[in-house]
Amino acid sequence: MNKNLFVSAPGRVCLYGEHQDYLNLVVIPAAIDLRCNIKGQQNTSNKIVLNDKVFREVIEIPFSSQQKSKPFALKENDYFKAVLNIFIKNGDLADVNSQLGFSGELWNQVPVKSGLSSSAALLVCFTKLLDILFETNLSDIEIGSYAYMAEHDEMGIPCGQMDQLASAVGYIFHMKCVEPPIVTKLNKKVPGLVVGDTLIPKSTNSVHSIRVKEITDAIEFLKKNLDFDIEKTKWEEVNDILKDKNEIWFKRMRATLKDRDITDIAYSELRKENPDVEYLGQLLNTHQKYLRDDYEVSVKKIDDMLKAGLDAGALGGKLTGAGMGGSIIMLAPGKQKEVANALTKAGGKGYVVDIDKGVYVEEE
Repeated sequence: MNKNLFVSAPGRVCLYGEHQDYLNLVVIPAAIDLRCNIKGQQNTSNKIVLNDKVFREVIEIPFSSQQKSKPFALKENDYFKAVLNIFIKNGDLADVNSQLGFSGELWNQVPVKSGLSSSAALLVCFTKLLDILFETNLSDIEIGSYAYMAEHDEMGIPCGQMDQLASAVGYIFHMKCVEPPIVTKLNKKVPGLVVGDTLIPKSTNSVHSIRVKEITDAIEFLKKNLDFDIEKTKWEEVNDILKDKNEIWFKRMRATLKDRDITDIAYSELRKENPDVEYLGQLLNTHQKYLRDDYEVSVKKIDDMLKAGLDAGALGGKLTGAGMGGSIIMLAPGKQKEVANALTKAGGKGYVVDIDKGVYVEEE
């Protein structure tokens, strides 16, 4: 019973497909080697105790036989209880021994509010820990789905499934954002990846809801006026209809359809045995152009850091996450250190990162 456990889950970047997941389109995320980790010992204490080394606090969650069918009432930032609620509501604890507990420490290398999915890494890591403790034998995709339901359904945080699935599955993959999600793994790494934290906290809650409404309003209008299909309709087919109707709709739909096409092109390139890295960098730059000019989710510091990275030798880059802050990614094979230093000198914090595996556990 007293097993030693080490659980680790990665942060993530979105290579291509920003703001596409909530439209049931395609995204290409990648897990990175900034990770959330939990280390400790399984016991019979009837509680889960975690010493958070980053925020210097101790989280204690009681676990009793009554709790097997009664979800926790949640307060703000009750991430751990939110995950437990998913197990409870799914009936996973009916046969679990109530004489069960865990004591250990938690440390998260993913910068908070950086757009690199620190919360998703935390939730996936804790979900995997519970999966081991409760012996539920969840698949990686199920781990990601449980973590997503905890964040989206229980916590009420606006997000798609990309973040949690990227942390659970790992490496680079192509995901059609439907229910259930369709995941196609790409068994390769993209060389020369650099992340730059702008040190401006991301603002997902405000940006996400506004952009969703603007785009869904535009889609409803288009469906009333032509045979519109978000997956197939070309931008040229809607250009004239929107041009004189609504400037916001015009910009948002141009970004949506152009970035959809960029993501498809990037997927075709990434499937090749030897992808053209320079071309992938150019696609990042074009993606950023639409995020900046048409989605309008970039800010001056993002633009300045991207320019600094390009001047230092990067092939391309874009913001990652909702925007208005958070982080950027750059492709800089052979120039990673120079680009990371340039991003730091531009007022952010540069990281040389590598594509990494998904959530895993080591037992002793």
